[in-house]
Amino acid sequence: MNPILQIFGILLSAAATLIGTLVLWNLKQLVKRLDTHEIDIAQIKKDFSLCKVDCERNNVSKEDWVRSEAFTRDKLDKVSATLNRIEGQLGIVDKIPQIAGAISREIAATITREIISQIKPGG
Repeated sequence: MNPILQIFGILLSAAATLIGTLVLWNLKQLVKRLDTHEIDIAQIKKDFSLCKVDCERNNVSKEDWVRSEAFTRDKLDKVSATLNRIEGQLGIVDKIPQIAGAISREIAATITREIISQIKPGG
Protein backbone atom coordinates (compact mmCIF):
# COMPACT_ATOMS: atom_id res chain seq x y z
CA MET A 1 0.00 0.00 0.00
CA ASN A 2 1.07 3.47 -0.71
CA PRO A 3 2.48 5.35 2.31
CA ILE A 4 0.34 8.39 1.50
CA LEU A 5 -2.77 6.24 1.55
CA GLN A 6 -1.68 4.74 4.85
CA ILE A 7 -1.16 8.19 6.38
CA PHE A 8 -4.44 9.32 4.87
CA GLY A 9 -6.15 6.22 6.32
CA ILE A 10 -4.60 6.82 9.72
CA LEU A 11 -5.71 10.47 9.65
CA LEU A 12 -9.15 9.48 8.45
CA SER A 13 -9.51 6.85 11.19
CA ALA A 14 -8.21 9.32 13.80
CA ALA A 15 -10.74 11.91 12.58
CA ALA A 16 -13.51 9.32 12.62
CA THR A 17 -12.48 8.27 16.12
CA LEU A 18 -12.41 11.90 17.26
CA ILE A 19 -15.80 12.62 15.67
CA GLY A 20 -17.26 9.42 17.13
CA THR A 21 -15.88 10.32 20.55
CA LEU A 22 -17.38 13.80 20.29
CA VAL A 23 -20.73 12.40 19.21
CA LEU A 24 -20.68 9.89 22.06
CA TRP A 25 -19.72 12.59 24.60
CA ASN A 26 -22.47 14.84 23.22
CA LEU A 27 -25.02 12.02 23.53
CA LYS A 28 -23.95 11.35 27.13
CA GLN A 29 -24.39 15.05 27.94
CA LEU A 30 -27.82 14.95 26.30
CA VAL A 31 -28.80 11.91 28.38
CA LYS A 32 -27.63 13.69 31.56
CA ARG A 33 -29.68 16.77 30.62
CA LEU A 34 -32.72 14.61 29.92
CA ASP A 35 -32.33 12.90 33.29
CA THR A 36 -32.12 16.31 34.97
CA HIS A 37 -35.22 17.47 33.11
CA GLU A 38 -37.09 14.30 34.08
CA ILE A 39 -36.19 14.90 37.73
CA ASP A 40 -37.36 18.53 37.42
CA ILE A 41 -40.59 17.44 35.75
CA ALA A 42 -41.20 14.85 38.47
CA GLN A 43 -40.67 17.53 41.14
CA ILE A 44 -43.06 19.89 39.33
CA LYS A 45 -45.68 17.12 39.13
CA LYS A 46 -45.25 16.41 42.84
CA ASP A 47 -45.56 20.12 43.71
CA PHE A 48 -48.61 20.43 41.48
CA SER A 49 -50.33 17.44 43.07
CA LEU A 50 -49.62 18.83 46.57
CA CYS A 51 -50.98 22.21 45.47
CA LYS A 52 -54.06 20.54 44.03
CA VAL A 53 -54.68 18.63 47.26
CA ASP A 54 -54.21 21.85 49.24
CA CYS A 55 -56.64 23.71 47.00
CA GLU A 56 -59.24 20.94 47.31
CA ARG A 57 -58.81 20.96 51.08
CA ASN A 58 -59.17 24.75 51.37
CA ASN A 59 -61.98 25.22 48.87
CA VAL A 60 -65.61 24.38 49.48
CA SER A 61 -68.24 23.27 47.05
CA LYS A 62 -70.83 25.69 45.77
CA GLU A 63 -73.58 23.96 47.74
CA ASP A 64 -71.60 24.17 50.99
CA TRP A 65 -70.84 27.84 50.35
CA VAL A 66 -74.51 28.65 49.66
CA ARG A 67 -75.54 26.72 52.78
CA SER A 68 -72.98 28.59 54.85
CA GLU A 69 -74.10 31.94 53.47
CA ALA A 70 -77.76 31.10 54.19
CA PHE A 71 -76.84 30.13 57.76
CA THR A 72 -74.87 33.37 58.16
CA ARG A 73 -77.76 35.43 56.75
CA ASP A 74 -80.19 33.71 59.15
CA LYS A 75 -77.94 34.48 62.10
CA LEU A 76 -77.53 38.07 60.89
CA ASP A 77 -81.31 38.46 60.65
CA LYS A 78 -81.70 37.16 64.21
CA VAL A 79 -79.02 39.52 65.48
CA SER A 80 -80.68 42.40 63.64
CA ALA A 81 -84.08 41.56 65.17
CA THR A 82 -82.52 41.36 68.64
CA LEU A 83 -80.79 44.68 68.09
CA ASN A 84 -84.07 46.28 67.02
CA ARG A 85 -85.76 44.88 70.14
CA ILE A 86 -82.97 46.25 72.34
CA GLU A 87 -83.21 49.62 70.59
CA GLY A 88 -86.95 49.69 71.34
CA GLN A 89 -86.32 48.83 74.97
CA LEU A 90 -83.70 51.57 75.20
CA GLY A 91 -86.29 53.99 73.84
CA ILE A 92 -88.57 53.03 76.72
CA VAL A 93 -85.68 53.37 79.19
CA ASP A 94 -85.14 56.93 77.93
CA LYS A 95 -88.80 57.68 78.70
CA ILE A 96 -88.78 56.16 82.22
CA PRO A 97 -88.35 59.56 83.93
CA GLN A 98 -91.38 60.93 82.04
CA ILE A 99 -93.43 57.81 82.81
CA ALA A 100 -92.41 57.91 86.49
CA GLY A 101 -93.31 61.60 86.62
CA ALA A 102 -96.74 60.94 85.09
CA ILE A 103 -97.36 58.08 87.56
CA SER A 104 -96.26 60.26 90.47
CA ARG A 105 -98.56 63.09 89.37
CA GLU A 106 -101.47 60.64 89.04
CA ILE A 107 -100.77 59.16 92.49
CA ALA A 108 -100.49 62.65 93.99
CA ALA A 109 -103.74 63.72 92.33
CA THR A 110 -105.52 60.58 93.56
CA ILE A 111 -104.21 61.01 97.10
CA THR A 112 -105.19 64.69 97.02
CA ARG A 113 -108.72 63.85 95.90
CA GLU A 114 -109.01 61.21 98.63
CA ILE A 115 -107.80 63.61 101.30
CA ILE A 116 -110.11 66.38 100.06
CA SER A 117 -113.07 64.00 99.93
CA GLN A 118 -112.39 62.96 103.53
CA ILE A 119 -112.07 66.53 104.71
CA LYS A 120 -115.26 67.79 103.06
CA PRO A 121 -118.38 66.78 104.85
CA GLY A 122 -120.69 64.70 102.74
CA GLY A 123 -117.99 63.91 100.25
